[in-house]
Amino acid sequence: MEVLNQHRLARLLIVDDDPRIHDFYREALSLSHNSDEAELEVDIDEMFAILEEDNPLQEEAAYCDATLANQGLEALRISNEMVEKGAPFDLALLDMRIPPGIDGLETAKGLRKQLPQLLIIFVTAYSDYRDEQLMEQLEQNYSMLHKPIGQQQLRDEISKALPSELQFGNA
Repeated sequence: MEVLNQHRLARLLIVDDDPRIHDFYREALSLSHNSDEAELEVDIDEMFAILEEDNPLQEEAAYCDATLANQGLEALRISNEMVEKGAPFDLALLDMRIPPGIDGLETAKGLRKQLPQLLIIFVTAYSDYRDEQLMEQLEQNYSMLHKPIGQQQLRDEISKALPSELQFGNA
C-alpha cells in the first residue's frame, strides 16, 4: 500500500520579549495579530467576496502556523500544551535574552526535554554563550542568526532548517 506524502503547514514557536520583534515576525511570515483580528479579516474577506470578485484587503496566506510567546516559561507551557494535543512544534525561534526568567538557552533545553529533535534557531542581538557552549548543551539541530536580520533572510533560514515534508511559504 502506497502512502501519499502529505504536506502540512510547519508549526513554529517564536519567543521574544520585544513587541516590535513580534511585529517583525508577523509581517515577515504573514501572520495575524491575534484570533479576534483574524476573525475580523475573514469577515471582511467574506464581505468583499459578496460585493466583488477581487478583495483589495486580501493578504497573503501565512507562511506557517506560528505561536508567539514573550518569555521562556510561557514558551515551555505552550509547547507542553501542544505536545499534549498531538500537535508539537517543528521549529523554535528563540531570542537569547528574554527577561525576566529563563534565557533562550534554558528555554531551548526545556523545549528539547519535551521534543528532543526540535529544530531551534536563535535570533538574537546578543548571546551570552559561545558556540562551543551551545554545542555542548544542545548538540545538534540549532543555528544562530544575529539581529538585525531581513525578512527574506529569516524566511530562507526557516525554509532551509525545515524538512521537505513540511509546508513553509505562501505559494
